[in-house]
Formats: sequence, C-alpha cells, structure tokens
Amino acid sequence: LTGAVPEDVLGYAVALTTGNRDGLSNLCQENLKTAGIYHALALSGMHLAALMGLLYALTRKRRLRVGLGIPLCIVFTLVTGARATMVRAAVMQIVLLLAPMMRREEDPLTSLGLAALLLTLQNPWSIFGWGMQLSFVSMAGIILLSNRIFLYLYGDRKRKKRWKRGLRKLWQGGLTSLS
Repeated sequence: LTGAVPEDVLGYAVALTTGNRDGLSNLCQENLKTAGIYHALALSGMHLAALMGLLYALTRKRRLRVGLGIPLCIVFTLVTGARATMVRAAVMQIVLLLAPMMRREEDPLTSLGLAALLLTLQNPWSIFGWGMQLSFVSMAGIILLSNRIFLYLYGDRKRKKRWKRGLRKLWQGGLTSLS
C-alpha cells in the first residue's frame, strides 16, 4: 500500500483493510473517538460478506465457491487478527458454504449458534466482551427481522418477485441495516 496510497492516509488505509490501527497516531485515534466514528475502522462480518459477495459474482460453480471460499474466510480472518467478530463471520460463512455440499439447508441461526459455541469454548470469558455481544445481537436482528420486515412492507412472495431485482436488493440492504 505504501506506493499506492499517500503517506498522510496510509494509516487509515491499513486500518480499513486489515484492522491494524498501529499506523494511526494517538491524535488521529482520539479525533476519531471524539467524532464517534472510531468503530468505522473495525473490520466486521460486513467486510467478509463483501469479499464473499465478490467471490459469488466471479464464480458460478458451488464446488469452486466452497474450494475458494473456505480458505479465503480463514486467511482473511487470520490476516485481520482473528477478533471475535471476524471469527463469528468466518464460521457462519463456512457453515453456509458447506451446508449445500452436505445436503443440508442453509440456516443462518444454526451457523450463528455454532459460532457462539466455538468462541465460548475457546474463551468462556469472551461472552462478556462488547464486541462479541454486539456482533451476535446485530446478526440475530438481521437474521430474524430483515426478511420479515420486507415481506410485511411489500407483501407475499408473488408480489416480491415482481420487484425489479436491483430495486429489491436496494430495499433489502436498507432493511438489513435497519434490522
């Protein structure tokens, strides 16, 4: 990144892509905290979801997605420091990738539960961490509410199909954020 990004924003670029905030000065960190946007530099499941979305857009075959997706999830999680939120996202993504290969339905709540189990087995005290709690509560809200709100606002599946794909995706993205 050194040659591609100007020196004055290099710390931000590194923090946004890897989660490593060491390149930010104490003053920059304090300014971000004061402005209330320090959390924007934290990597989350959204980053992994965007990466996996790119993989889905580039590949059509399920086996190729699984073959590339699982190592990609693991490497991305390790490179970003394997924080609880990233481990949660990686476990969920891997379970969702493997489900069709094992002839099981893709169940986000089951994958969320497995991620919680693995993280608490590894460190039982992690359940008291705010990052882990917010990560799991936000995912539970998205899983349980976003599609229900969409169906409530826009009717049954037949009406849902009539929506143009792009517009439907835009609305679902907004409702996911709301959830």
